[in-house]
Amino acid sequence: MLYFVLFLVRYLPFWAVPGALLFFDLGVYYYNARERGRTAAAFAMAAVCIILTGVWVFYDGYWRIGLLIRKNFG
Repeated sequence: MLYFVLFLVRYLPFWAVPGALLFFDLGVYYYNARERGRTAAAFAMAAVCIILTGVWVFYDGYWRIGLLIRKNFG
């Protein structure tokens, strides 16, 4: 399980940025469809993806945050 998490962390910007765009687009769709719960969930997931990408960039990518995850969870 740890290797799967490390794989996701290593390639985070390559799946989180398109995921954020997808979730944002879904949020706009659900907003126009007047579905409040799904709108909030989609925008929250977009925000989580953007925040995780920001943290990834702040900690210089995989080289520092990967070691932190291995140290704390491995």
